[in-house]
Amino acid sequence: VVIAGDVYDRSAPSGEAVFCAVNFGNEPVVATCAEAEAFAGGQVLLLGIGHHANTMLHLAELVGGAPYRSDFHYIDAGGAEVHYGENDSCCEKFELANAWLSAAGLLREGRVGHAEARLMDAEDLVRIAAEKVRADPLLFLHGAEEGCEECDEARESL
Repeated sequence: VVIAGDVYDRSAPSGEAVFCAVNFGNEPVVATCAEAEAFAGGQVLLLGIGHHANTMLHLAELVGGAPYRSDFHYIDAGGAEVHYGENDSCCEKFELANAWLSAAGLLREGRVGHAEARLMDAEDLVRIAAEKVRADPLLFLHGAEEGCEECDEARESL
């Protein structure tokens, strides 16, 4: 895994890079630097929440080639509004990742206080989820017949 910061001339007012290129195998993708840095040898701890809140799965969508994008923007250091496409949906189907990781023996589960805890290596999570997305690029979207407004919006971007 190779991460290169400041690949694009887009920076936060603090001067920190907002986007980085992540070279996962032979296919570089652009991700937030926070996702990219966590991915490089990091772990994901879900404490009292499920995978629906696991933003690392957005990186898996990018690496796997999910085709949907929503328009987002930020204000750069010069005051200009910079638009970019980002994967966006309701994220409920991110819960599928729990079974994938469990089946592969890559998920540690337990309790911390009263909270359920799940610990996984970020690279394993992204690798497995990206493989699933490559096989079915709309895997994380509810079907059109299910009436999920956020997933329908993502599908409309195709």
